[in-house]
Amino acid sequence: MTFGRMTVWLGAAALGAFGFFHMPLRPSLSTPPLAKSGSFTATPTTSVPAYTALCYAIDGDTLRCGPGYVRRIRLLGIDAAELPGHCRKGRDCAPGDPWAHKRALAAFANQTLTIYPLKQDVYGRTVAIVRNTVGVNASCFMLQFGATYRPSYDERDLIADECRPGHGRTNVN
Repeated sequence: MTFGRMTVWLGAAALGAFGFFHMPLRPSLSTPPLAKSGSFTATPTTSVPAYTALCYAIDGDTLRCGPGYVRRIRLLGIDAAELPGHCRKGRDCAPGDPWAHKRALAAFANQTLTIYPLKQDVYGRTVAIVRNTVGVNASCFMLQFGATYRPSYDERDLIADECRPGHGRTNVN
């Protein structure tokens, strides 16, 4: 039996050495503490440490990230079209093709992402700025694919400032 445990340990160590685990060592796997509103600057640097993770798209504005994909990450300032059956009655849901939005975010997430947590929303998701390995902001990327910019979802106009026309990213309505 010891051989089996050692094999598992060596396998996990090898995966870590090859970069398959991208989370920093932490005392627990819980979501890092969130910054209070207004405690961050216009840059992605916050009082909450950024971390890298592998993620997959739940829909066009939400990711699941980290070991076991337990952390739900909501893109700052973005409202993508809802998948069928997800738009609550009476809610003004974003227009567009929800499957195209999900495919676009899935393509963006097909690499290690850096997550800059900002706050937590009413559904317990971490609202964050998310960047790929070359620094492209996921929110700006999703605007290029037809997602809707919602000023009320944008903390201190961080997305409006970065994704504005002339910044080289995309237009903010």
